[in-house]
Amino acid sequence: MAARDRKVALKGSSTTRLVAPTAGRASTYCRLGRPACGGTCRVAQGQLYSTGVSNRQEADADEVRRLTLTAFVGGEVDELTERLAIMRLAGVNPARELLELAADLFLMTGVTRTRPLDLVDLADRHLADVPVRGNTARQKRRYALTAAVLIAAGAEPEDTSWWRLDDLWTHALDASLAYLRAAAEARGVTPETLAAQLHNQQELGTVG
Repeated sequence: MAARDRKVALKGSSTTRLVAPTAGRASTYCRLGRPACGGTCRVAQGQLYSTGVSNRQEADADEVRRLTLTAFVGGEVDELTERLAIMRLAGVNPARELLELAADLFLMTGVTRTRPLDLVDLADRHLADVPVRGNTARQKRRYALTAAVLIAAGAEPEDTSWWRLDDLWTHALDASLAYLRAAAEARGVTPETLAAQLHNQQELGTVG
């Protein structure tokens, strides 16, 4: 393991995982966690983020949800990031499905008009172990957190096809993790426990 590898545990658990860096995050790493590649690998060259029509194909919602919840249960988000990156390279974009999951998790936080959820505080508390650097990356993270709320309310978020770097899926994954942690905190359980409950419900066909 390289000295610069970062380990992150899901809050409420001793499970430790490596986090594959994403755009705007620290680093001498490329998207798949290859140290000090200097931007020479095909992922870092931008093929992962091509906005061509073939790369806008939607992912299977059930598959993305299942993969994500399974990773959250086991604290294996680094492996999930790699699998989603490979999916993206294959021309399938999991961003919408991750935002839909984030929206469902937002609804589980139990927030109301009289008990609002501060998105700045949400990111500071629940994504402190997954930092981003630079104003663009912070704005994209805020977009993903806000988009999940809009979807939960039945509104469509702003289109992101104009983004030069088509990395919405990475920020949508962060949003899912943040809302999972917030919902688990509100319910007095660990994130792993809540993820396991949702995963079991999906397997039983009781979750859309």
